[in-house]
Amino acid sequence: MKDPAFVYPKGRFVFKGAANKVGKRILYLQYTVEQRPVFRTTGIPVSPSNWDSRKQIIRKSEPDAEKLNDLLHARKCNSDLLVERHCREGNLLTISTMKRILEGTYEPRMPATRIDFFQYAENLYKMRYESQDISWKTYYGSQSMFRSFKKFCIETRRDPVLPLGAIDVDLINRYKRWCVEAGNQIQSINKKLVPISVTVKYAADNDLLPRSIAAMVEGAYYPEKKKRYGSGENPVPAGEEDVNYLTDEMMDRLLDFYGHVRRRDTRDYIELFLFSFHACGMRISDLVTLEWGQVDLGRGVIVKELVKTKTPITVPLNEPAVKILTHWKKRRLNRRFVFNLLPEDFSLKDDAALSRAIDYKNRAIRTSLNAVGEKIGVPFKLGMHVARHTFAVKALNTSGISIHMISRLLGHSSVLVTEKVYAKFLTETLTKEVREKLSFPEYGISY
Repeated sequence: MKDPAFVYPKGRFVFKGAANKVGKRILYLQYTVEQRPVFRTTGIPVSPSNWDSRKQIIRKSEPDAEKLNDLLHARKCNSDLLVERHCREGNLLTISTMKRILEGTYEPRMPATRIDFFQYAENLYKMRYESQDISWKTYYGSQSMFRSFKKFCIETRRDPVLPLGAIDVDLINRYKRWCVEAGNQIQSINKKLVPISVTVKYAADNDLLPRSIAAMVEGAYYPEKKKRYGSGENPVPAGEEDVNYLTDEMMDRLLDFYGHVRRRDTRDYIELFLFSFHACGMRISDLVTLEWGQVDLGRGVIVKELVKTKTPITVPLNEPAVKILTHWKKRRLNRRFVFNLLPEDFSLKDDAALSRAIDYKNRAIRTSLNAVGEKIGVPFKLGMHVARHTFAVKALNTSGISIHMISRLLGHSSVLVTEKVYAKFLTETLTKEVREKLSFPEYGISY
């Protein structure tokens, strides 16, 4: 006897399309899923007058009626059984699943109630890393965030296994409260929710969870009220990217400080900052991995693959950048890596080791540069990314350089990224362009 608590969609044959030359129409097997009809042709043409829609059979007056009815009955029974089995196992019946059942490509899968969320998440992030959809840093960071969520589940559910089907908004809200009680800041909690939301969305895309659950989990983030700054004088509205950059006056103070400082590592880090600025805002990851074999001082270019996006880029070098490189070449600190930030025998193929090395070097550089920034009166934390922003803002305010060219020099994947990050500065750039290049006084009115 069937469980009365479950009601499974049942197939029904209907006509679709116009009649052929002899007046016959094709029968389709139809199911209603998510309040929408899903069809699959049977390929069987039948005269409408010979079809009994109430009994769902072909009348005997149709040639080969008995044989055709057997085919229809077998096809419907097979689909009905797969639908019932899929639902009884606790799986969600979606339109895409129904289409696979009708097409004969459906493969039974383990129901969400029997899938461990943490194992599912680990497999997902490992797959994304191996297919280069995410970096080692993102993959490694997700594991830490999942450990926090698992600790919460063990403490509150007394079970290290969390069924995928047990994920709901109530669980996420209780996790958020648990994080707050543990002293986590709102921004930190939101970061912990990211890999959970990504995993739930992936499960929903694969018909393991309702999309409504994925949408509600995605909407569980705390709203953040961020204090944002521009150059120190002009605040950036909330919702835009932080763009901390050095003004001309701040750059002058930095160069003056460099002329007086005697500590070798501090001088090196300031030179690194200035090189990034002159080399079109080169990222710290690309400075750390920059090899002499990628530098052509004769042509004045750097040709390398970007660490972040794995895309090749050619960076033109101006005179100050060439001067810094020439100085470092004469020092002969490292036969392979330009700025001596990695050992000569370091393998760049080990993503995990490279990520750790870049983070380690960046922390040391950031600490030193921040101390310099405090001494010269910079009103925000001075780090290598400030050099990148300083180049971009300076370039945007220089006539003759299009935002498309700046985007390419920065190594952005799209000009839309550049426009989003530097939206605040585009208005004055466009105003300057119009006044200097799109003014046509010869067509003005004389009064």
